[in-house]
Amino acid sequence: MKGCILTSTVEVMDPRELDMCVTGCAHAHQRLLADLDCRVDIGDIDPGAPSLLPDWTVGHVLGHIAGNAEAFTRVMQAAVQGDRGAMYPNGRQGRRQRIEELAATEPHELVSTVRRSIWALESAWASCTSSGWHSDARGLGGTFPVAQVPLRRWREVEVHRSDLGWGYLPADWDVDFVARDLPVFSAQWLASNAAVELPAQARELGAGDRLGWLLGRVRHPGLPEGLTL
Repeated sequence: MKGCILTSTVEVMDPRELDMCVTGCAHAHQRLLADLDCRVDIGDIDPGAPSLLPDWTVGHVLGHIAGNAEAFTRVMQAAVQGDRGAMYPNGRQGRRQRIEELAATEPHELVSTVRRSIWALESAWASCTSSGWHSDARGLGGTFPVAQVPLRRWREVEVHRSDLGWGYLPADWDVDFVARDLPVFSAQWLASNAAVELPAQARELGAGDRLGWLLGRVRHPGLPEGLTL
């Protein structure tokens, strides 16, 4: 399904790794917002324009980026209260409805919603307790550790910024993000294909493009399809 990025197999992050993922994601947030601000100022955001995802417009992608931040904020707030929060209390239908709602808004309001959702999520990270970080949450695919949220969110921002079709390519993805996710998704591809190594042509790609292929964002002659997202 569009917008559903596969999850990491990492169960627990140590505090230093958690700090690095929070910092990396915050930098990705700022790069995205800077791009959005430049484009909305010159009238270069058309929510109805097609994105690189089939059947999704630019508005759908930006709506998903905002809705995903809102969902992770719910998880963080529940964790502070000692609850196992659900990213999407109304399931896939609620997630889809929120995306459609945001996709229909005008560009300035859509960018403002993305910004507010980012601020709220980063504030939730800053105020989360130690016990909150050591708790679990519920996503559409099952339960996962709250400590995974920053890396999961970093993945959403990097990958879906590429889906906008504005020239931000997998080769441009943050090298620290790629270093974390490339081994995870390489292992998942190997397991799903009963293989012992990636195809030779995939191994010849740069790290960002290789991860992009694994996540279905890079097509290469002679290579099979990457993972279904």
